[in-house]
Amino acid sequence: MIELDLALLCGTMSQWFCEGLSRELKIEPLKLESRKFPDGESYVRLDGDVGGKDVILAQSLSPPQNDSIWELILLMEALGEARARRIILYIPYMAYSRQDKAFLQGEPISIKALLQILSFMGGSSLVTIDLHKEHSLMFFRGKAYNVLPIESLSEKILEKVRDPLIIAPDAGAMQRASAIAKRIGAPFAQLSKRRDLRTGEVKIQAEGIDVGGRRAVIVDDIISTGGTVAKAASILREAGAVEVYVAVSHALMAQNAMDKLKSAGVSGVIAANTLPPKPGIEYFDVTREAARALREALGLSP
Repeated sequence: MIELDLALLCGTMSQWFCEGLSRELKIEPLKLESRKFPDGESYVRLDGDVGGKDVILAQSLSPPQNDSIWELILLMEALGEARARRIILYIPYMAYSRQDKAFLQGEPISIKALLQILSFMGGSSLVTIDLHKEHSLMFFRGKAYNVLPIESLSEKILEKVRDPLIIAPDAGAMQRASAIAKRIGAPFAQLSKRRDLRTGEVKIQAEGIDVGGRRAVIVDDIISTGGTVAKAASILREAGAVEVYVAVSHALMAQNAMDKLKSAGVSGVIAANTLPPKPGIEYFDVTREAARALREALGLSP
């Protein structure tokens, strides 16, 4: 049973999963007042005593990302002023994670800046879901947990797709894709991908992969504009796949991403509940796996 010196605070970018997290952790969330001043500046106010308590602060850094980040910073400052003992961050979607190195001279390492700010603001521990590159967590000064939702995603794929062939769209997706294939006892294959750093153009190949008559599931961390996944799906369909599904941890679905995927012959999109729900996507819940990591961060038994 969770101790009484714990509190849960959900930012405005957590409304779609806060109730489930509260239920899983058996903690009633604090009330939060959040609004904008007429000039566009943000205002937040906590309703409740957190003095001496360990506080789990939940906030997804979903679009508009900069607003989500600034609200998170204000909430951390408010918790510090209220004398919270520790701040344990649950950030299911971590914005700026794809800028994890300076690809061209003069660029910032955006995820480094963000994680260092969160450390400076008093974050003692951090739990996130499927960070683009796990090594980026070295920029956070406290204990950090990157949760790959293998368990919940595997269950959803088995529920949705009969006899799947798991596909990694590139080498970066191989770890999660191969782990899912192993868990559900499915065959696994990897596409090759190259991106031009200046133009952003992506070239994908499926040489040596037999997908004829198969139901392929492309497993990746994120769909942004959908261009890369759409190309991969088109190649798989051209190679003989009868159905192509896409399964990701984060479905940003920017611009006309869904239209691109449908045009490429994608049969369905599966995504974790790390971002606000959008039509046309089947979601799976990562709360159970996140709560497990949060309990570990708090030093509690599973």
